[in-house]
Amino acid sequence: ALNDAALKADPVTLARMRTQLERSLSSLSGVGVLQVKLTVSGRDLNAGSAPAAPTTVDPRPLVLTDKGFGYLAGGELTPIAGVSVPLESFPEPIAAIRAATGAQRVAVQGASGVVYAVADGRTDEIDSRPGLIPPSLDPFGYIWTVPRTSPSSIFAWPNSSSGSASASRSLAGPSDAGQITAMAVSRDGARLAMAVTANGQVRIEVVAITRDDRGAPTGLGVADPNVISWPAAALDIAWLDDTTVGVLATDGASPLLRQQQVGGPARTVDVPEATQTIAPASPTSTVQLFGNGVLWVRSGPAPTQVSTNVKVLAVQLGG
Repeated sequence: ALNDAALKADPVTLARMRTQLERSLSSLSGVGVLQVKLTVSGRDLNAGSAPAAPTTVDPRPLVLTDKGFGYLAGGELTPIAGVSVPLESFPEPIAAIRAATGAQRVAVQGASGVVYAVADGRTDEIDSRPGLIPPSLDPFGYIWTVPRTSPSSIFAWPNSSSGSASASRSLAGPSDAGQITAMAVSRDGARLAMAVTANGQVRIEVVAITRDDRGAPTGLGVADPNVISWPAAALDIAWLDDTTVGVLATDGASPLLRQQQVGGPARTVDVPEATQTIAPASPTSTVQLFGNGVLWVRSGPAPTQVSTNVKVLAVQLGG
């Protein structure tokens, strides 16, 4: 049931709300949902269904190598117009890359920690706050940044911003956390997954993202009950599909990959010792792994080595 404000919503907005609710409930383990209705004081709003945008990623790894930046297949790179050339002549070594659909816009973090936006042959500095973790990117074009020791200071930067703090959206992250090590926006832009530490306890939070009618983020929801206590340090986080979060963690000796369905079960798989970055692939059962110049793809019981001359594995948003 909704409050009276829903009576003013247009049919498209209501359809999107219903579809998002249906998709969220269908991801919960043990919950059998036959029908979803939106009501106000018992009155059915007759909300329709909105078409779901495709969220699959390109099956080819998106990488930076000595030969350039692009999609890797058969040992050959396919460059991306307006993006590959700027990355190949980047002003500093690159530490992380996050790519939108088709890689026409990417968020790049340099070795200095500064985050940039690259698109249409341009490189714009976005955020130079000290101690930034690798950025995230959402389907509305916003680049998300946050300092490691200030989890409550999340900024979302629109397409048009170029380092002006007034252009960013300030979003309050978890106020009780003292550290954040990784974050990733879901493929549909509706949720944010974070690995945070509070009072010495590592936890994974998944929170809703509220947006205005133009897609600009306006706030973050409450994590509970989507909070997962974590027994070890979380090194990286990525959405492996629409409802599954992949967390690269270490138990103090070896890295592990936990594939956690939001509101559902989880499974843990072994990964190569050198793994530092995880990225989604296609089909959704496939995961890309990277570390120390080596790229692996895991689609079965064991990872397969794909390349040994990779500098950076880009994380694709999907769509």
